[in-house]
Amino acid sequence: MRLSVVYENERVILDMNAMERVSDVRERVRDAFGIGSDEGPTGGEMQERKILTLTYCGADLDHKWFITDVGIPSGASIRAVLREELKPTVYIYSVFNEEIVPVIQKINFLTMTAGEFRSIASRKTGLPVGVFRLLNHNGKEMFDCHSLDEYELDLGGTVTLEIWDGWTDFLNLAMMGFSSHVMDSLSSDESVSRYQMRVAMYIAAHFGHVDLAVNLLRMGVRADEPVGIHPIRQWCKTAEVHIDAKKTPIHEAAESGQIGVLRSFVHHNVCTVMAKDGNDLNPLNIALRKKQKPCASFLLTKQWSKMNYTKKHSVPLSIYVKMKRWGERGRDKAFMLHGHWKSSVKNPRRLPQSGALVGQGVQLDGFSSSKMASKTAVKAGHRVLQTGSNGSSPSKGSPSTQSIPETVTTVKEIPQKIHTETEAEVPTRRRAIGNKRRNPLQMIHKAKAGDSAMPLPMISVDSSPRPFVPDPKLMHTTLDLFKKYRGMDSRNYAIRCLSVANSFKDKPWLSQVQQAMTIATRGVRRVIEK
Repeated sequence: MRLSVVYENERVILDMNAMERVSDVRERVRDAFGIGSDEGPTGGEMQERKILTLTYCGADLDHKWFITDVGIPSGASIRAVLREELKPTVYIYSVFNEEIVPVIQKINFLTMTAGEFRSIASRKTGLPVGVFRLLNHNGKEMFDCHSLDEYELDLGGTVTLEIWDGWTDFLNLAMMGFSSHVMDSLSSDESVSRYQMRVAMYIAAHFGHVDLAVNLLRMGVRADEPVGIHPIRQWCKTAEVHIDAKKTPIHEAAESGQIGVLRSFVHHNVCTVMAKDGNDLNPLNIALRKKQKPCASFLLTKQWSKMNYTKKHSVPLSIYVKMKRWGERGRDKAFMLHGHWKSSVKNPRRLPQSGALVGQGVQLDGFSSSKMASKTAVKAGHRVLQTGSNGSSPSKGSPSTQSIPETVTTVKEIPQKIHTETEAEVPTRRRAIGNKRRNPLQMIHKAKAGDSAMPLPMISVDSSPRPFVPDPKLMHTTLDLFKKYRGMDSRNYAIRCLSVANSFKDKPWLSQVQQAMTIATRGVRRVIEK
């Protein structure tokens, strides 16, 4: 097998066999171009350490991979580059998905506040700032107005990220883009569910889940509406709210470079391109600052377009947006004052909530017990049942408690009516038991086995007949053998191969799928040869 290696306008042809790893090719490249080792002359690490990396089609080749197993054909060109090793400044530990997110950018711990660091955590994790809170290594909550040095945060430290109780499954499903499962995991409270839909829209804009974003648009969620804060925090002062709480999903899509989600937002409502965030910036300004060229070109084209309001007359988009917002304000005001019979609004749920509502609860930092502990829905509901609706159990002997005299009641025993199932009720009961046994957490962890942008479906919907096999145990025996030697089942192995193939960004999608099939096939052969 012959490969071409390019390094700083120089090219070398290397002949290699099928048993050579990427690490062996790196050493041959060092000898061919006279590149020094990654360590200093005495064997110790240098201060500005640069590592030799081999890249192919936009992906870095791992030093443990075999050249032939990755799917690199003979005659391909590999680029050798020297990259500076960047050590993370701070680590963010997400409790809800058990992931550690490194923060590479430089941080001044004396001047940076916790609010500014929350903005960094939001960009790294893809969550809105109103969904989580940050804790230092001692478990103390970090508030926005204090500096990081006051919480004893140092270089290489770890910050814990916790979310609202009962939101674990909802956020994990939203980050993976499963639309139907996200809708099933919404809260039963209407105000909380509306806030969760705005959060899901923000997450879809960050990760590029077009299907989830389109479904939320159909349900009435606006792409130019700020995500805001949790309903139980809306009684607090609006001046103390984080500046990124006024960020909209279209701003996040422009910042993350998700052109597919951005097109869906604009095609649904072209007025979203003129939306403003907390810093009075529109999506075009965000795309230009973050150097997202495709998003900036698309937004620039739409922003300077003209809209037809009659057959012969048209106005610029900026004037059209002002006219439409004026009409929307009049429509909403007429609905609030005179009702739906004098307004074109027929569904009050589509109206944006302007403020807090009586009865939706209050969360006071430092006084009441925090509801941000990343607990599951079962544990959060158990705590509410134990402590009551106010979140605190009354102490014994307190003046607010009243002693009630014990009463003895006699309950008349009533014989229970025995119900016998009919033949028509047995299949229904079995389906209900099967649905209860299906654990959503196991399904989530199984789907998250790899960080692939091409996730496999959680449940197979293929109803086509399978080929006839004389021995029914033959197929299962073969799969069990592969699972034994590979250390994972076929589904997780397919997800892993897709995640590896997805790192080759310069290849089209169908070529990535074909490369994943090649990686899976040669990986199986490698296991058999051992």
